[in-house]
Amino acid sequence: MRATYLLLNDIAKFEAVKRNPKAAETLFKAYQAEKREPAPQPGIIGPIVKGILDLPYGGGLPPRSCCDTGDDLDHQFQAPGPSDVRGICSTLNTLANHGYISRDGITTFAQAASAVQTGYGFDFSLSVFLSALGLIAGGDLVSGIYSIGGADPRVPNTLGPALGLDKHGGFEIDGSITRQDVYFGNNANFLLPRCNEYVTESEAQGGEFNLAVNAVDNGFRYDNSLGTNPDFFAGVVWFAVSHAERVFVYEGLANGTSGLANYDNVAPFFLNETFPDNWYRRGVPLTLPVAFQQAAEMFLANPRALGGNQGVGC
Repeated sequence: MRATYLLLNDIAKFEAVKRNPKAAETLFKAYQAEKREPAPQPGIIGPIVKGILDLPYGGGLPPRSCCDTGDDLDHQFQAPGPSDVRGICSTLNTLANHGYISRDGITTFAQAASAVQTGYGFDFSLSVFLSALGLIAGGDLVSGIYSIGGADPRVPNTLGPALGLDKHGGFEIDGSITRQDVYFGNNANFLLPRCNEYVTESEAQGGEFNLAVNAVDNGFRYDNSLGTNPDFFAGVVWFAVSHAERVFVYEGLANGTSGLANYDNVAPFFLNETFPDNWYRRGVPLTLPVAFQQAAEMFLANPRALGGNQGVGC
């Protein structure tokens, strides 16, 4: 049985959206009018750290590392088993490794939205938006089930093949932070040399994975794909995903007690797909407008032209 942290009322809303996508606009308008805070979630209030009060969004998460010996048995790190799937998104893989979504990597629209909100401190609308994108990109729209990796027989194919988040052109794009372009093979493969380049760029600019560093790295990855991948296509989806995924690095993976998105706080998500030691989620929820604003600022800091490659370097 897959755990869920959503209230029954919210689950009913998700079901209504699945039946009629236009209902989403009505629900979001009603939600904004209410100006309500996300409902408190049991078992996620972090302890008071010396000199630091509980964070206003619920106290943050207690430490969640592979070495965690806390009493939250539901969210201890477990490496994926032979039948568990993992994919291109390190943050979702981390949620699966800690049981915030099903550990087999087969999740649902409602479960993933709840997990992102609970695990990383994203607000309700952003969490729903991201989970909806994942479902649309590679899931089964009727059942609301999708794989955080590739196609999987445990996901229904009601309206056609549900190919998972690894499907190229949806959540998965060329020029990503740590994965190779699909033209060169398995796009889910984690590339340590590429991650090391990312770290080097961070170290050259003070040791944080901030907006400036991500703007530089995004341009570097674009230029590399343009010069080596004859199928490289930088369209609207590339623009949105390539910038948004980087916003989530320094806004979502930074330690909520310090705001630092440095190596100690970011690297464990990429290298081990686990929450770092003494890591707390952000204290102020990340909203959809703020994420879009940050993505736009990143683009303007190091812009690249949209369009398709018609041969290497074109």
